Amino acid sequence: MSAPQSLKDSRGAVFLGLPMLCITKQKAIEAGMTHHGRIFGVPSWVRVTDEGVEGAPKFLPLLLWMVFADWLYDVASYFMSADRYIEAPLRVLEPIEGQDE
Repeated sequence: MSAPQSLKDSRGAVFLGLPMLCITKQKAIEAGMTHHGRIFGVPSWVRVTDEGVEGAPKFLPLLLWMVFADWLYDVASYFMSADRYIEAPLRVLEPIEGQDE
C-alpha cells in the first residue's frame, strides 16, 4: 500500500501528515541553502559561503539534538588548552538538485 502523493516530498519520502516539521527542498533553496549535508549526524540543508558554512536540519525536532551537541562541544572546550580546538562534525555533501546557480 502506498501513501497518497500529497504526503510525499519530491523524493517520495512520506511526512505522515506533518509537513510543518520538515524543511522542504524548495523552502531550503528559497532560504539560500546550496547543499545537502550532515551536522552532528543530522541530515541538514547547508549553505556554503566565503565566511563559512551554515545549516538547518531537514527535520526540525532534531534541532534540539544539534543545540545539545553544540553545547557539549562548548563545555568540552573549557577543559582543553588554548592552542587546541574541537572541530564540529559537519559534512557537506552533494549540491541540491534543481537549484539555479
